[in-house]
Amino acid sequence: WNVATMVAARHRNDRRYDAARTVPRLIRHTLRCNSLIQDADGTAVFLILPAILDDTLAEPSTYSLALAYYLHLYFEQHQHDAATKISLLVDLRPGQGWRNCHALKLVSTLREGISLLTQIFPERLHQCVLVPIPKSYFWLWSRCIQPCLDVRTKRKIGVICGLFSVSAPTPVAELVKYIPREMVDAMHRERLSEFVDDSSASADSRQ
Repeated sequence: WNVATMVAARHRNDRRYDAARTVPRLIRHTLRCNSLIQDADGTAVFLILPAILDDTLAEPSTYSLALAYYLHLYFEQHQHDAATKISLLVDLRPGQGWRNCHALKLVSTLREGISLLTQIFPERLHQCVLVPIPKSYFWLWSRCIQPCLDVRTKRKIGVICGLFSVSAPTPVAELVKYIPREMVDAMHRERLSEFVDDSSASADSRQ
């Protein structure tokens, strides 16, 4: 991830980026125990936590490009298998001690990230699950993101509505339709492991 953000920042000529400061990791496909995250078909699952994005450390467009480059590096490692596909689980919930930019600020990052993915790796996406989207924000998906996607990509994306807060429970009953229960639990623990005990966390988290 550090390599991906550095390359993306240079390409974007991002003046906010400073290699001496750690940019929050938006994406991962292994857990802290180094176990791979996989769905029921054995497809690699990448967990994306958009709310951890800190726009004081890098431009949102840098994060989008870094996501795409991170996936590029993964596919390079698996170039011997042209059939390699991936699944994405985008957990939109805010987190304790994170920057927690408002949902409106994350739309452009998600839209650009998904657009880059489908342009660069058109046949590599197995499925993408967005969770949880508050019903009051569903219009962001239907009007700002979905129209930018081609028909084939739209069919691969699942949207799960639910509560949207730091303490919101994981919608297990809906997620197990896409990912095995043990992986759902593991990714929940991974999200919690990123929480920071920081009383000065941005007030943006109170959405």
